[in-house]
Amino acid sequence: MKLARIENNEVAEVTEIAKELNPKTLYHPDLNWIEVPDDQPVEPGWLYQDGQYSPPAQQPLSERKAEMVARIKAEAYQRIEGIMPIWTVIRSLTGGPALSDAVKTEAQRLRQVSNTLETQVNAMTAQTLNAFDPGDDTHWSTQT
Repeated sequence: MKLARIENNEVAEVTEIAKELNPKTLYHPDLNWIEVPDDQPVEPGWLYQDGQYSPPAQQPLSERKAEMVARIKAEAYQRIEGIMPIWTVIRSLTGGPALSDAVKTEAQRLRQVSNTLETQVNAMTAQTLNAFDPGDDTHWSTQT
């Protein structure tokens, strides 16, 4: 039996249990588990009102693209921080050893990759955007 845990009229979790089990005794009694019909592909985030499940309203594509651009920028920052931690930058600016040219070149390459990915996101369809993973190393690799 497929069950959805409902919180504030929204599906918070989906699980399956054997039909002979009772969710009221299996789980804490304060949790609200509702059976999901076999023909409904209910997932966390779906809505549950008046005994009916419904998918969440789609966020406008422009907002989803803006969120993806922010995720790309965060990924680029993380990757640059990995090769050039902020403390090394501060140290080099305050009289410490200079950053190597190789590190600066790689940081610039990562910024360029980020800019390219951001441009690509703006041209993506909803389906392409759904499949895009900004953390995928193939986007950031120096290999072609």
